Formats: sequence, structure tokens, C-alpha cells
Amino acid sequence: MTRASAGTKRILVVDSDPAVTQLYLGVLTSDGFEVDIAVNGIEAWDMIRKKEYDLVLIEIKIPIMNGIELYQCIVREHPKLANRVVFTSGEVIAGDNKTLSRNDLKGHFCPNCLLLMS
Repeated sequence: MTRASAGTKRILVVDSDPAVTQLYLGVLTSDGFEVDIAVNGIEAWDMIRKKEYDLVLIEIKIPIMNGIELYQCIVREHPKLANRVVFTSGEVIAGDNKTLSRNDLKGHFCPNCLLLMS
């Protein structure tokens, strides 16, 4: 696995919407993070097996392997990374995210944790 350059934190953004990934890329790189983009779960899983990430932002409804399935792979094979996953969704209002239960998440999201990474 390859690591980010010394002192730089690496973030993997997993989202199939080009506008969203470009927004993440612009904001996060301007704050000094190294950012990789994956447009589906299989691509993300391949990248996770090759590189070390400090944080993974996963859109729940990504193609090929959805965000929950990707997270389950991470829990099985990279348990330390599982504590550094943040789920995102553009469909919160639709209520389609009921498939994600509290049991799927072993911890909780702390916004200050992102600040500690910089």
C-alpha cells in the first residue's frame, strides 16, 4: 500500500456525480489534502487495497457496489479504516436511506475529527 507524502492526509471520495466530486476535489485540495476520486464501489475497493487513506467519503447510492456493501468490505478487510468512513447522500429527503441502520455504523461522526486531520 502506498502512503500520502509526509504530513499530507489522503482522502478517498466515492461518488458517481462529477459535479459533487469536483466540488470535493476543489475544497479539499485547497485545504491541503491529497484527494482520490472513485466513481463506483468496485473502483473504490480497488483503490483502498492499493493505497492507505486517512478518510473515505462514500455516497450511499453509488453504482456497481453500493456504499453499504463497500463499507462492509472495509470492515472485513481494513477494520481500522472503517472508523474513518463518512457516508454522504444526495437523497436524504427522499427517505430511501432506511437500509442503513445504526447497526451498520460502529461509531459516530464527529465534525471536529475532520479538523484534527489538518
